Amino acid sequence: MLDLSAYTCKTFPVAVDEALGDPAFVLSVPVPAVISLYTGDQVQNFYKAKYADAPSTGKYLLDAVLAIGAPATAAASAAVTFNFKRWQHLKKRQVEQLFADLVVERPFLSLKERDKAIFRAVAQLLARGIYTHEQWVRFVCQFAWADGSGVVKPLPSLAGHPRAVEAVRAAQELVKHLVHGGDAFMADAARDVALHLTAVGVVPGVPMGGQGLYDGARWMTADDLAQSRTYAAKRTPPALFVGSLPGTNTHVFYPGHESLITIAGPGAGKSSALVIPNLLTYPGSVVVLDVKGELWEKTAGHRKAAFGPVYRFAPTDPSGNTHAFNPFDFISNDPAEAANDCEVFSHQVILERAQDKDPYWEGKGRDFLWAFAMLLALAAPKAERTMEALGEMLSLSTVLSDPDDRSSGHPDTMGIIHALKTLAERYAIPDLRQAATTFRDGLDTNRLESVFDAARRHLSVFGRSGLVRRALATSDWHPLDLRRRPGTSLYICIDEPKGFGAIIRLLVYQHFRLLKNHAATRDEPPITFFLDEMPQLGNFTSVLDMQDVGRSAGLRLWMFAQSYGQLVQHYGAARAPGIVDACRVRTFLQPQADEIKFIAPALGEVRNVFTGEKTPLATKDQLMGHAFGDKMVVTTRGDRPMVLAPKFAHQSKSLMAAVKVAPRVR
Repeated sequence: MLDLSAYTCKTFPVAVDEALGDPAFVLSVPVPAVISLYTGDQVQNFYKAKYADAPSTGKYLLDAVLAIGAPATAAASAAVTFNFKRWQHLKKRQVEQLFADLVVERPFLSLKERDKAIFRAVAQLLARGIYTHEQWVRFVCQFAWADGSGVVKPLPSLAGHPRAVEAVRAAQELVKHLVHGGDAFMADAARDVALHLTAVGVVPGVPMGGQGLYDGARWMTADDLAQSRTYAAKRTPPALFVGSLPGTNTHVFYPGHESLITIAGPGAGKSSALVIPNLLTYPGSVVVLDVKGELWEKTAGHRKAAFGPVYRFAPTDPSGNTHAFNPFDFISNDPAEAANDCEVFSHQVILERAQDKDPYWEGKGRDFLWAFAMLLALAAPKAERTMEALGEMLSLSTVLSDPDDRSSGHPDTMGIIHALKTLAERYAIPDLRQAATTFRDGLDTNRLESVFDAARRHLSVFGRSGLVRRALATSDWHPLDLRRRPGTSLYICIDEPKGFGAIIRLLVYQHFRLLKNHAATRDEPPITFFLDEMPQLGNFTSVLDMQDVGRSAGLRLWMFAQSYGQLVQHYGAARAPGIVDACRVRTFLQPQADEIKFIAPALGEVRNVFTGEKTPLATKDQLMGHAFGDKMVVTTRGDRPMVLAPKFAHQSKSLMAAVKVAPRVR
């Protein structure tokens, strides 16, 4: 029997869960407990209706004789002086005396999942002090009877009693008379659960014990994880750690090759919760945009010892602690390939700006940048194929000594124009001839100087600092090293990604273009690009290409942004949603209004099966409030959304033990 008095402390839900999980458990409620919940008038009305007809004298005598505590002499006397009211009282007394040995039983084996869910959830209401003990008793009694799903049964102490059958029948009729409207009662309980327990469970936004109370959208559970087409509960070489199911020891990993994006405000812990744990455990090659320098400091030593070579490209480091990378080393000297390489080069240096209403100057500057890069790639000695040499070309004089003579420009200027024409003829590249003509015809005009100014402004970041020029003069590694030796790590340590965006974009995309033509082997973990503060790189539209074709080449992006608004600002309102949509895994920490608008459709709605009410899986207030303050919301194409708990590196002894001092690069 379920001892109602035991369920008044906060530990009792454990017993409830045990009962719900035991197929042999039977919920037993004393019949007097059920009757006590109703008024005396309700009970009296039942007895008046049941014993409305007067019995025969013989029947009355038999009742008197069999009545508990009624002596035979009294029964004989009563037979002589029949009293109808007294007989009614006698019958009521007979059955009520036996009610103490009767119970209402309902086997838990017969419960539907919906019934189990609401029983568990209401138990939580009591445990949290939201339901009183009286409310709990009323609920259990109603639950046990459930409009006839339960039955009245005698206890063993009533076995063989001549009135047992009559008492059971009377109790069954009385309980049926008193306890009804079960569906409405359960609906009220479901409303209480939805009102009081939402956002206090282990998984925010879902009532504790709420599985079965709702249909429609729901968060992923450990059981769902086992069937997931996107995630896994076990680490494999290609897998990235994305978080843990709250309140469990179940970790969630993503083994796919498609891109990921994480949007989290400053200080939300995306580096310590996601990037550092993966850099300490992921055996594949990585390219890491390290804005703060902490990723290099905390993970490079371990990666060098455990996985393979590490490179640190830090051209702004005053100490000179950097490896070098010359973009021109990876521009082909084949004319056809060089044209494409230089086109990519010019677009990384001079971006198309999403909000630019007058792109003429940048467009023309990009054309000259392409032409001059082609000249260096196809005609210059290797030692002169540098960013510094390219900058010197853009500093050429555009002034004529004789305004009437187009050939009277500075000798270096005229030499470049001649070289462009010669190269155009040699390799049959009309655009080079056009560049030479435009250059010559524009001499001594403000328009040409403005075009050059636009190009110089974008290229200046490559040449202003001697540190940067030295870091871009030669190459200490080849992008294909990341494929040739899995486990190789490249850290791009630049603390001002917005100011040095051109360098970062060029470096990242050159690696991608070379690597995509050398696909990974079947068992090789994908090369993963961890791009912190990605929106600060500007309108880096090549990211879209990386998302589209990267997965087939074993190249995977994990992009990080502070807000969805950053993406809109740099990529425009039309293009920003596509960046997020193209990612298979989208993680949000402490989402704000812009992110809520974006993630809400992915969460969907739930319906209370008792009330029919539809509500969002998580409301805007819940997502932005305390309930999700320390959780990550993860949405995925083709799978259920998840609420995950971050695993911070500093909270893990095993991860902290892996941290080694960052190596020097020289």
